[in-house]
Amino acid sequence: MTADLKSLAKKIIENNFYLTLATSANNETWVAPLWYAVDDKYTFYFISEKASKHAVHIKTNPNVAFSIFNSQEKPEDVNGLQISGRAQEIGLTELPHCLKTIFSKSGADLFKLRFKDWNNPQTYLNLSKFRIYKIMPEHFWILDPAVIETDKRVEVVL
Repeated sequence: MTADLKSLAKKIIENNFYLTLATSANNETWVAPLWYAVDDKYTFYFISEKASKHAVHIKTNPNVAFSIFNSQEKPEDVNGLQISGRAQEIGLTELPHCLKTIFSKSGADLFKLRFKDWNNPQTYLNLSKFRIYKIMPEHFWILDPAVIETDKRVEVVL
């Protein structure tokens, strides 16, 4: 069953575009829906304005949680992931890998339109208001589809 859950978790990550990120700092919590890309080590990336509430929270408190699910599925078919980890703004040396990961994902065309110089590092550095952030997951949980009568979450390792 563990292999099946691991496969299901990977499928959920690969087949969705948005995650819902929860952050907190200074006794304030926030959630934000964000388009994401993920690399082969399951590091998640997103682009945000550095002044956004979740980006400001991440500077103070890098501990985050997020979920990924398909809200278009029928209730009896829906499953999702809850993930905890640490988030941070990426560094200059990580930028080439991040740009490749983000802009090779299906659905990235919207960002290519929004960021005319999407492949120029200066678009995400220095005086730019945009930054690329990464989330390094520490734990993944998924609903166990074998347990129908309760909402039983099990941890999977990816």
